[in-house]
Amino acid sequence: MTKGRIALLVMAAVVFLSVGFVLGQIVQASGTIPGTSGDPLVAQSYVEKVVNETVADMEKKLADMESQVTSLQKKVEDLSADDNKSASQQVSAKPAADTTPKKQTPPAAASKKTVVVKGNSSVMVRTGPDTTYNKVASLLKGDEATVIYEENNWYKVILRDGQEGWVANWVVSVK
Repeated sequence: MTKGRIALLVMAAVVFLSVGFVLGQIVQASGTIPGTSGDPLVAQSYVEKVVNETVADMEKKLADMESQVTSLQKKVEDLSADDNKSASQQVSAKPAADTTPKKQTPPAAASKKTVVVKGNSSVMVRTGPDTTYNKVASLLKGDEATVIYEENNWYKVILRDGQEGWVANWVVSVK
């Protein structure tokens, strides 16, 4: 090998080292560290690590949400049970349908009245003069019932089949 070729090889090595050094400085100056998420050529192990951490975090959040759903379902069940208890207590606290209402129209005067269901809906006939009482029957549009008492915007009626119950005066018309 001649001195010229050796000099050329030394010069090429110096150029390549210089270019490599300059490129390394540029990469460090840009803030990208090889093997991190900012590196465009990220190693597979790094990706797997990030994916596993994300999946674990999401599974933890899912488990937390499932426990919250279970807790909320229990609260809804408890509230429903409490609501049913209070509704039954309200109904049991009300006077029975057979007891004499406080403000009554004498049967002789009321027995001449007939009520007819208004509108296109059905009407609930209840055990007492309030919407908290249990349903006894339903009347459909055009159905009639005979009024036997009036109390607080409610009519105590006798249905055609002989059943007695209460209907609100705002859902029926008097004939």
